[in-house]
Amino acid sequence: MKNEMRRSEMGNRSFFIVKAILLEFVVTAVFVVLFGVALLFVPSGLIFAAVFATLSLSAGCLAASFFVAKKSGSKGWLYGLIVGGVSFAVITLAALMIQRGNVTGTTLFRFIIMMLASLIGGVLGVNRANTHRYL
Repeated sequence: MKNEMRRSEMGNRSFFIVKAILLEFVVTAVFVVLFGVALLFVPSGLIFAAVFATLSLSAGCLAASFFVAKKSGSKGWLYGLIVGGVSFAVITLAALMIQRGNVTGTTLFRFIIMMLASLIGGVLGVNRANTHRYL
């Protein structure tokens, strides 16, 4: 009986991770649009485009890991790192297929930023799930 319950828990957590990755893409898209509008009105050209793309990805990672950690209720740092690793792998593979380039120092910087944002989102999600409001 315990094995069946563990399997169903694992299935639910895997489903939450997939749902979180979809949430991450939505949040990232919203931030990309907002930063695109900001770049439209600021006469700086495309100087800040890479920074805004990294910030958009990190905001998406933070939201996704917050969601998974809140749903799981424990081990937020672990689920945050899992979500960050999966999203980094997906984004990096997509970028490598589109650009046909190599992994560079910017990729390492993006990895560190995404993992830190995911870790913070996971910790915040677990701690936020335990708060009670009596209103």
